[in-house]
Amino acid sequence: MQAGWASRRKWRKNRQLSARLDKWDGYTDAKDAMFYYTDCAHPPWTVIKSNDKKRARLEAIKHVLRQFDSPTAGTTRPSGSRTRP
Repeated sequence: MQAGWASRRKWRKNRQLSARLDKWDGYTDAKDAMFYYTDCAHPPWTVIKSNDKKRARLEAIKHVLRQFDSPTAGTTRPSGSRTRP
């Protein structure tokens, strides 16, 4: 019974994926229209490309922090600070 269930589940996912892919061009057109009609000089849109929510959030924070002048900008990290590869 498990094998039959798995094959039905796989078929269902493929059907759902196909339906989503059929709408991809419409989503892209809507996104482009949104950027076109809502973009302005102040504040402009900032597009952050990422496939990972955590990294996207970190990039958004970095972008915001870059907007402020910092007396320590360009200095090295304090000793003992850890970085992830």
